[in-house]
Amino acid sequence: MGLISLQFGLFFLGLLLFYYIAPLKIRWWVLLAGSVIFYLLSATPYTALYLIISALIVYLASKYIEKESAQYKRAVYTITIIINIILLAMLKYLNGLWITCERLFSFAGIALPPVNIGWAVPLGISFYTLQLIGYLTDVYWNINPAQKNPAKLALFASYFPSISSGPILRYSQIEKELFDGHTASYKNITFGMQRILWGLFKKIIIAERMAAVAKPIFADFNAYNGFYIWIGLLAAVIRLYTDFSGNMDIMLGVSECFGIHLPENFTQPFFSLTFQEFWQRWHITLGGWLKDYILYPILRSKIWIKFGRYIKKRFGKKAAKLAPTFSAVLIMWLINGVWHGGYGNFIVMAVWFWCALTAGQLFEPAGDKIVRLLKINTDCFSWRIFRRTRTFAVYSIGVLFFCSPNAAAAFNMGKQAFFANNIFDLLSSKTFVSNDLLELCGGKIGLHVLLLSAAILFGVESYQNRGGNIREWLANQNIVFRWIILFGLIFAILLFGVYGPGYDAAEFIYAGL
Repeated sequence: MGLISLQFGLFFLGLLLFYYIAPLKIRWWVLLAGSVIFYLLSATPYTALYLIISALIVYLASKYIEKESAQYKRAVYTITIIINIILLAMLKYLNGLWITCERLFSFAGIALPPVNIGWAVPLGISFYTLQLIGYLTDVYWNINPAQKNPAKLALFASYFPSISSGPILRYSQIEKELFDGHTASYKNITFGMQRILWGLFKKIIIAERMAAVAKPIFADFNAYNGFYIWIGLLAAVIRLYTDFSGNMDIMLGVSECFGIHLPENFTQPFFSLTFQEFWQRWHITLGGWLKDYILYPILRSKIWIKFGRYIKKRFGKKAAKLAPTFSAVLIMWLINGVWHGGYGNFIVMAVWFWCALTAGQLFEPAGDKIVRLLKINTDCFSWRIFRRTRTFAVYSIGVLFFCSPNAAAAFNMGKQAFFANNIFDLLSSKTFVSNDLLELCGGKIGLHVLLLSAAILFGVESYQNRGGNIREWLANQNIVFRWIILFGLIFAILLFGVYGPGYDAAEFIYAGL
């Protein structure tokens, strides 16, 4: 069952009706039943066994760890974490590891038999595994008590708006939202429906049209000159953002209709002035999880403390502050790359982002001196545009690796991006309106729709970045104007959405992680 389908729409509306009809105390049971049905309809049914096994193991381990008399808390905690990581690695990464082995052995003239276990990968395994590990760790650290009811823990692990592609939930943040029944609220339902519409607009109109531009260029970049590589990369960046954030808007809107407010995963990241700020606005729940459960435990570990002392003796206080932190952050980013798929291009992407963040911190004092020396006005529009463009460019290089089939293709595509007869070819009006470009965009109408929808997206994001709330603004307008906007959005999705043969609206980028 795709998230963008009539089947899902009927499922959602039916579940919403049952939720508000049911007695307040058992409404969480309705959500659990709905999540089970969603999982069975959206994935291969037997793969739900992996989710059940993971949740049951974590439940039993958390109950044991919570006991004051338990003698083997650390051992039970460690073994449970290892089991969940092994399940994740075996089911998600075996294909990638086998492909890597095939390539390595091929250099020695050894042909390994092809293996494909993609059919066995459970829906949302990357997300529910992190959620359960975070929950068990919080119990182990005495941050929150163990859940006594296994059914409630199952709902936390499988809540359908977050199971396929996040956000990654924290038990302590979402416990009351999930288990306390909510009464019907006009604001929650209308605001939730509006957010669903906005997510559909991002996904159907912008992301899919950008995908039509980016995919052919990434698939056969040698057939395009430098200008088209830049166009393809720009389209890939916008597509990645509108696809992922559109998915978030849809599922957060669905959850809001039930009165359950999930954590935000995006807050206008492309308005970030620094790369560090960018990662505080992009995939927020994953970044927070990695910091709390990977980075900070590493920095507090005995090995890292000893490492810091060693660096201090050999290289001084400043190095002792930077080296342990940067090395721990590198480990965190490598884990991030493995989590995204474990292929070489994801690892290179992770290393690139780490290099960009590290360089930003190391050279920030020198940059500030240059700014003061040249007497650059930093409190103006042009300086903010420069910093945002720089941040966007750095992130785009990472997207080049993310969207490429492998690291070698990404490097070759990067080289190809600079191949052009001369600079005037890039600025030629004939290039900008060439038949090839129009064909990628779906003709002149497609190009106009793409530009107009991107302008609308930029306007809304800009308004929200300045602290505005677009749904609150819309609610304060007269009813006629309000419905003109809403009906316009609905008709735009129906008229200009990308449909047709070969199109699968259920395929969100991060739903495959």
